[in-house]
Amino acid sequence: MRAYLPNKHAVSFLLIYALVVLYTLTFPSTVTWFAFYAFTFVLAAAFLSARFHAVFKRIKTEMHSDGTISLLFNVVRRFRLLFLVPVIQVTLLSEGEPYSQQVSAYFKRKLSVHYPDLKLPRGHHDKLKVELKGSGLLGIFNHRSMHSLPVDLDVYPKGLSKSAIHGLMHNRQLGLTNRRFATQHEYQVKEIRKYQSRDSLSHIDWKSSLKRDNWMIKEYEKEEQKPLSLYFAGIDSPNFESLLSLAYSLYQELSATHPVTLNLCGSFNGEIKVKQTHQDFLSIQPCSEKHLLAEQINSRLLTSETILIICPKTDAISDLLNNSTTIIPLTEDHLPAAEGEKAYAV
Repeated sequence: MRAYLPNKHAVSFLLIYALVVLYTLTFPSTVTWFAFYAFTFVLAAAFLSARFHAVFKRIKTEMHSDGTISLLFNVVRRFRLLFLVPVIQVTLLSEGEPYSQQVSAYFKRKLSVHYPDLKLPRGHHDKLKVELKGSGLLGIFNHRSMHSLPVDLDVYPKGLSKSAIHGLMHNRQLGLTNRRFATQHEYQVKEIRKYQSRDSLSHIDWKSSLKRDNWMIKEYEKEEQKPLSLYFAGIDSPNFESLLSLAYSLYQELSATHPVTLNLCGSFNGEIKVKQTHQDFLSIQPCSEKHLLAEQINSRLLTSETILIICPKTDAISDLLNNSTTIIPLTEDHLPAAEGEKAYAV
């Protein structure tokens, strides 16, 4: 969409031009015709300077670790003509506050636009809306056009700090400080026996071997770990995005070293579903039908699993869960303190 509209400050110029035309037609002479042609040339130049079709080239995006995006692109005129607009205001329209900057454009073939710290809503973005605004020569005509900037961006939930996640995982009141999350497993010694060919040399107990004058091996008790499942109950609440960030950060941290089954329960394209892939963090939306969502979760719980379930604190979803299953609930009480990267509240 393009608009070439007279500027309100140009009323005086148009009024003078109308008087010049009227005077030329009433009292034709060399001087009056020269003034008429001069004013006509200026008016035509002002109109043409505001009339252009922009093309976007060399679009580059880069995701930062803090969740912000660096966006860089060039704006050129079709057929590589020069810009005659002194200044162009480039505005990136997104949810929330628009991102705007002014770029000097007079007698330039290419304009470089850079947004270093862009924040976009969660989800997949294949295009962004860009508005170009500027005034032509002498400010007589305005240019305003809307464009779609093609991109390929996946914006996941904001990741919480590693220190906060580690503090949560080692919180004794949550029961996560077991061998599953320990960096080193200190199993109890079951017995000390003679060395066998299948044993690893790293298990040799040198002290016992010297005493008995034979290779002795420490045999440890093997720990049986329950499978771990991470559930996110996407119930509509003011803390939906914050809880989703907690679920995303926990899944990223745990899945790096342990097998974790992900269950994202919420609204997907208007339907209540449970999805299990990393990409589903992009499309999950809050669900207002709490009981239906709780039934979806309850039907999937297994007694042989350790369950981490993230849900709003004020919800009664826990009443519908299977009490025989080992469940570790996580609520907004475990979100980082608002004033900085502190330990999780308990």
